[in-house]
Amino acid sequence: RDYFILRERLMTMQKQLEGAQDYIRTQCLN
Repeated sequence: RDYFILRERLMTMQKQLEGAQDYIRTQCLN
């Protein structure tokens, strides 16, 4: 049970990190 919750949190964290990286990239380009 806990493992699945942890995996879901990791997935959402990865998505947020990727989104932040894309945001930083666009900001740097501009």
